Amino acid sequence: MIEQLAMELDLFFSDPPAEATLLSITLPYHRRPFTTPVIPSEGIYWNGGTRGSRLLGLGTAWRATLQGADRFQQAEQQLEQLHSHWSQIDPDECGHAPPLYFQYAFSEDDPMEAEWSEFPNTLLSLPRLLLSSRQGHQFITLSHPIGDTDQQQLLELWENDLDMLESLMGPQQLTERPTLLRTAPERNSSSLIQHGIDAIQQGTFEKVVLGEAQHFSLSHPLRLQSALQQLEHYNRNGIQLLFTEAGKQLIAAPPEQLLSKHENHIKADALAGTLPRGESDDEELQL
Repeated sequence: MIEQLAMELDLFFSDPPAEATLLSITLPYHRRPFTTPVIPSEGIYWNGGTRGSRLLGLGTAWRATLQGADRFQQAEQQLEQLHSHWSQIDPDECGHAPPLYFQYAFSEDDPMEAEWSEFPNTLLSLPRLLLSSRQGHQFITLSHPIGDTDQQQLLELWENDLDMLESLMGPQQLTERPTLLRTAPERNSSSLIQHGIDAIQQGTFEKVVLGEAQHFSLSHPLRLQSALQQLEHYNRNGIQLLFTEAGKQLIAAPPEQLLSKHENHIKADALAGTLPRGESDDEELQL
């Protein structure tokens, strides 16, 4: 793959488009299966469940942070400007355009305080390395701004990214068992929380539900690879999203399905989290 990347870079830099500010190269990826990864300090992982698609993004090749009442209009303008200066190379005709990542707060006036204080209100970004799988076909897209890195430096950077990807796809090394140090507020729920921590670390849970918000500190970092594997195993129809930013990792997954229907057969599941979450009817409707 490195040899093919070097050849494509030679062709590109021999006559680069004058207006291009961003370069992406997409190639088939056959080096290993796309398994549940270990997530690094900065990255995005998305599993589309029965849609048969997965995405893993590492690093950042391009990003735009937005805010205010016109943030979505700003995003459209940023996209138009990006596409007019974006060179996308697809030598094997994969027909797979790299997707962009778009995250935003519910309200344009959200001050992004407390645990969200280091997150932008609205973010549009393209990972530097993007591994994608769709219906059994795997592709990798490597991207980087043009102008701040020469050809050899860019090839070395992408080679390091590919090596990192290999390490993230390997089996996780079990670390020392994290133990609960303290909770806030102080409650008589330490044993329950410790049980949930152990289940997540060991990958033995089907679901962990806490009836109220809890903040707690651990003796060691909690590994999330096994937790993702369990979510994917027990909720094959669902979607899982894990993203990390500013040193914080967050897992998001839809709640359990209410029911599934096939002809005259119905399977009903319990739904966790049915209590109101908003402080008003309008806010609850938004959520």
